[in-house]
Amino acid sequence: MIIKVNSTEINFDGSIDKFKDLFFHVGGLEFLGILKKNTPKDTGHLHSAWHMEQKGNKIRYTNSAKYAGWVNEGTGIYGVKRKRITPKNGKVLVFSPGKKFSGKYGKTSNGKYFFKNVKGQKGQHYVEKSTKKIEQRIPTIMQNVVNLTFKK
Repeated sequence: MIIKVNSTEINFDGSIDKFKDLFFHVGGLEFLGILKKNTPKDTGHLHSAWHMEQKGNKIRYTNSAKYAGWVNEGTGIYGVKRKRITPKNGKVLVFSPGKKFSGKYGKTSNGKYFFKNVKGQKGQHYVEKSTKKIEQRIPTIMQNVVNLTFKK
């Protein structure tokens, strides 16, 4: 496409397609980085389980950690069902203490904790936080891609 402005020709020879492709690629990678930065890190598995798949101007982000949705949205009274978590089989839930597990609970000789029910965990909403952050970054990303694409 050639546009004439005040007798100066501007040749966009495929630059628009190049701009679009680069914008989605750069923006997509930046969002992946923001997602990883905002993802809670305990063991590091959730953080490192993010994947990005780009097909044209469609980008799909997935996390292969089974518990990614629970950490983001919450569980029990804080989650979708809004109910305390109770055992599916048996009379009690059994937990092995992790590094963030503490409290005044009865501990057995083998170091495990037993509960009839638990509240669950609050959602950390790291996906939503990441989305807000990338929305703020779009003008800067766009300007950087314009500079790369149309630089003479």
